[in-house]
Amino acid sequence: MSNNQDKKRAYFYQIIAGLKKLGSKSSHGNSYAGTNKVYLGIKVPEKRTFIKSWLREHRDISLKELKTLIDALTNSGIHEAFGAAGMLLEYLPSLRKKIDPFWLESWLTKAEGWAEVDALCSSKFTAVEILNRWPTWKKLLLHLADSDNPHLKRASLVLLTKAVRDTTDPRLPQLAFKLIDQHKREQSILVTKAISWLLREMVKNYPSQVSSYLNQTKAFLPSFVVKEVKNKLEKGKKR
Repeated sequence: MSNNQDKKRAYFYQIIAGLKKLGSKSSHGNSYAGTNKVYLGIKVPEKRTFIKSWLREHRDISLKELKTLIDALTNSGIHEAFGAAGMLLEYLPSLRKKIDPFWLESWLTKAEGWAEVDALCSSKFTAVEILNRWPTWKKLLLHLADSDNPHLKRASLVLLTKAVRDTTDPRLPQLAFKLIDQHKREQSILVTKAISWLLREMVKNYPSQVSSYLNQTKAFLPSFVVKEVKNKLEKGKKR
């Protein structure tokens, strides 16, 4: 095995060993997170401290090494490995901007439950990053939305939640409404919760459009979605 391959394997084993050391317990599955993977019960602040410390010692990690590492983490069968992967993306913005957005699909196909999807998608990619490569990102989001996998459908919505809040570029709400409309009869809670989340995030910059859309489609949306979005429009919060 080459030194390069040894290095990539070492990165993975270092992070997994660190996560296991932090774990307060080890069980199979967590009903709240919706996963059947090994669950270590690590507190988020402890995980963040560990990942930041690891990155201080590996500042020279390359894009290829990052991809290989996230490939391994998302395939590890450990719930917290998804959180670690998401934090790597969060704390490495210069590399994050260079990743092929379609890499996300292969990582997300290993996800189980909302928490693992959101670990990779929620607030990880900025509006500027998405808009700078709009044709590719739009293609990915439409592709994820067309999947039969509810985790990928959720991802298509969650990936936009930060972006629609941080810009008034019309391309983002246009696509967001298109995806929401595509999923408005969806039964999976993974997807319906994401619909509510995305609509509520759109209230900041597009309140009249959200209100109009809600009035037109409320008969097709789950009742809790209508209630939460109405509350956001009228009171500034979902409850």
